[in-house]
Amino acid sequence: MSSLWSSLEKDVFNPQKKKLLETVRVWKMGKKKKMSILCVVVDTFRPMQPFLVKVKVDRGEQYKIAYRWPLAELKLVDGKTLNQASLDFDLHFDKVYKWTASSFDEKKTFIRCLWKLSHRFLAGSVTFVNVPSCAAEGRQRPQEDRKDAAETESQEEISVYQEMTPKEAADVLRLMEEYEPLVNNSVAFAEQLSKDLHVLDEANLRAIISSEKQVTQLMSSIDEALVEVARVEETLQIYDELLGSVKQQMDHIHRENSLLHRIVSNKTKLMDEILFLTTHLDLSREHCDALSQADLSSPSRVRACIAAAEALSGCMNVQIQPGYRKLQSVAEQLIMFETLKQNFESSFIGHITSIFELQVGFALRVAARNPERFKYAGKRVAAI
Repeated sequence: MSSLWSSLEKDVFNPQKKKLLETVRVWKMGKKKKMSILCVVVDTFRPMQPFLVKVKVDRGEQYKIAYRWPLAELKLVDGKTLNQASLDFDLHFDKVYKWTASSFDEKKTFIRCLWKLSHRFLAGSVTFVNVPSCAAEGRQRPQEDRKDAAETESQEEISVYQEMTPKEAADVLRLMEEYEPLVNNSVAFAEQLSKDLHVLDEANLRAIISSEKQVTQLMSSIDEALVEVARVEETLQIYDELLGSVKQQMDHIHRENSLLHRIVSNKTKLMDEILFLTTHLDLSREHCDALSQADLSSPSRVRACIAAAEALSGCMNVQIQPGYRKLQSVAEQLIMFETLKQNFESSFIGHITSIFELQVGFALRVAARNPERFKYAGKRVAAI
């Protein structure tokens, strides 16, 4: 059991900043082959919140959390142990879970842990039925301990007793004869003391009777004090319940604040990512028109096409996460970039091809007019 406890703490709960309080090995009623472990844990940070965790045992003794319930959602615990020891028990959340424990001691310890956490964190809001009272057990144990101690003491006294020897008996008789006058004097002193006490009792009784009115007032004051004490205790109980309610509300506010901080953080990250995408995937209207028209007829328009092509290359080379490509706006922007790229490439290739064709045609016309010069140029090209 210790190895199971240490494994659960080390592999499952310590990484999640949870403290393990109690465990019980269980099976679903009628399905004993599938064992699970129910664990009671609390947070190691404030506000501390208790949870009930179901852990499954995978192949190779690997523990995996199958389900987790906040203990605040627990409504009722049915121990089914009113008249006889039973291994079955039910836990009522939004639905009823029926379990069978591996042993009665584990079940009893587990339910006692739930009872303590309910009174500590949930102001006793969980109902426990068919569960032996822990208070009754606590009252019975001191009585049994006192009874055992008395029996042990009496047995020791019996074992210590020994009969006196004749010499010891003679010594006792000699001492009694020697101190008999003193004993008689002590008897007389006791009788005188008893008489004096009787006289004092009579005097006290007369004083009490004479002060009956004061006694009545004192008893009335005591009754009023008892009523006031009961009222104070009732007020303290109300304050305690109010403090428990305030604690629950403060825990709820703390959880809400944590959620708000998380929402603000997520919103900031989202705005940063949106700003990144809109900044790096934005191609101006002038660049789009220059790439679409692909007009290379003048130097100024060639420079405009060069600037647009560089801007398009910068947008297409931006490193973005694969998940962003699934966004509709990002996908449409990338498709537009690819379309502009292909259109510009086609226009540029066509423009270069037409220039080559014009140059070749011009060269052929020159060669037709001056064959010797064409041959000389051909030899120079071959030499090069």
